[in-house]
Amino acid sequence: MGQQVGLDPLLILAVMAIESRFNPIAESVMGAKGLMQVIPKLHRDKLEAFLGRYCAGLAPAAADALCTFWRRWNDGEAAGCATAWPALRAALPELAEHAVVWARDLADSGEMAAQLVEFAGNRVE
Repeated sequence: MGQQVGLDPLLILAVMAIESRFNPIAESVMGAKGLMQVIPKLHRDKLEAFLGRYCAGLAPAAADALCTFWRRWNDGEAAGCATAWPALRAALPELAEHAVVWARDLADSGEMAAQLVEFAGNRVE
């Protein structure tokens, strides 16, 4: 995936190694979660913005299933995840297809780092 978005895969692996020692269920004392150690409570606005973009084009039921599960997972709601799992599982075929399209679209969009620099530069005043 890293090569598809213009990132060196070794950089991604290095971040995962440092942040979580490759443990996908790692959780820090500060609440950072996963391979890249995102802190959901501090980055909720970014997670919501990503969900909005990622779910565009999904059927409403699939988008709702993904968003509900992701929010509950990031909020540490184990019981909520269990409740949300059946809807997410039912949506997995559509979500898998969507993931392939999403990755292809990212790869086709050009060099990601340059786009981020341009995006940030346009917002600096």
